[in-house]
Amino acid sequence: RSGCFIALLPLVHFVQEVAGATAPGRESVRACSMFDDPNLHWPSFGYIDFREMLRCASSGSGFDASIATVPLDAWYSHPPTVKLFQDNPQHLSLLIHGNDHVKRELARAYSEAARDALVAQSLRRIERLESVTGLSVARVMAAPHAACTDAMGSALLRFGYQGACISRAALMAANAEMDWPVAVGLRPAEFIGGGLPVIPRFGLSMHSQASMVIAAFLGQPVILVGHHDDLAGGYGVLGELADFINSLGPVRWMDLTAIARSNHRLTTWGSSAWLDLYSRSVEFMIPPDVGTLLVRRPWMAEDAAPE
Repeated sequence: RSGCFIALLPLVHFVQEVAGATAPGRESVRACSMFDDPNLHWPSFGYIDFREMLRCASSGSGFDASIATVPLDAWYSHPPTVKLFQDNPQHLSLLIHGNDHVKRELARAYSEAARDALVAQSLRRIERLESVTGLSVARVMAAPHAACTDAMGSALLRFGYQGACISRAALMAANAEMDWPVAVGLRPAEFIGGGLPVIPRFGLSMHSQASMVIAAFLGQPVILVGHHDDLAGGYGVLGELADFINSLGPVRWMDLTAIARSNHRLTTWGSSAWLDLYSRSVEFMIPPDVGTLLVRRPWMAEDAAPE
């Protein structure tokens, strides 16, 4: 529960050991705050005002706000709002939120052709937004209503999505028939659709403190997600959450592209190293004394040969 994680920590560590999921420590915590739904039609969206959000982000707490925007809304962009994002990419960024944002949009029983058509349209709309505004949108899907099936994951993967960002419980609820690995919940990402990484996230609330600590301990990114009405009482909650996350140690606030590219585990011993991929595309530094690098893709069968 909020404010009480220490009793859970030894159990998490024990389960890590039993499941063979223990990871090397990271030098810093990766973090991001995400808001589902807003578009670039105006400087504000409900209780969200991008100008005020930027002022809070640059005033000391230094958080990154990633906006999960609906491709259907990409038909218009307000030039001053676009410039706000252009001038402040370290604090304001974009990712993709469904396509039309209808109920369980990514969790319905579509045909394969219908899934492909939906995913292709989402990208065409986003590519037009990028062409008109000059902004870059992360190829990471925040599923509407947090529901995405294994079959839809395959379509997202085929069309070049780098991953999805969904809470663990919602992901498993939408794919109850899947045979999840014994270490589910302990890794930087889970996989659906034959290899689409799904990065965990949790609610933007001070009640998520225990989840933040556990995620940081596991080497997972700390991604808080909310909607505009979570800021109905003002932006103080964002500052409080950022201050708490910053108290966990060195923190890198990142957009979803950077989080996806850093989602890996590098374990070294002597002159050799294992690189476990939890993203389709990663950036990393090979330690200077490493001469042999083995790459493992966790979405493949456990008995598959490493590369």
